[in-house]
Amino acid sequence: MTDMRIEVSSDLPPVGTPPDGKVPVWVWAVSAAMIGSAVAGAGWAGVPLPVALIAAVVLLLVLALANVRRFAPVRRRPAPPRVERRWIVTGTGIELTEAQAVSGWRWPALVAVDETPAAYVFRQADRRTVNLPRAGLTEEQETQLRTFLSERGLLI
Repeated sequence: MTDMRIEVSSDLPPVGTPPDGKVPVWVWAVSAAMIGSAVAGAGWAGVPLPVALIAAVVLLLVLALANVRRFAPVRRRPAPPRVERRWIVTGTGIELTEAQAVSGWRWPALVAVDETPAAYVFRQADRRTVNLPRAGLTEEQETQLRTFLSERGLLI
């Protein structure tokens, strides 16, 4: 099936968005449940209430410090420019053309392809990736690409 050829164009920024830095609601709910459990358990065990509250707050602080980077926002950067990109997928490999550069990968250089809701993520052995946005693919192209990748054992 080396005669396959799929062309996709997009001027959208690369797939993926940085975290917004907001702590999810479930984290606050779990924290409240932990404090309630600690206080109730301490009362049942005969520990004075002030000691139980201090222990619960210390426990929450330790957990918060351990996870502070997880919810920390990425440094604000200007939005990436909208650059016209063109992907060409053929039986020999994938080519990405941008305003000032052309990159290409032959199929033996690619070890796996992740199918995410927004893109096909082509992975190389050295962990570098190239994303092919799904938004630009027709239903027929999606089917053709998925079949091709499955036949090569790349689709995970």
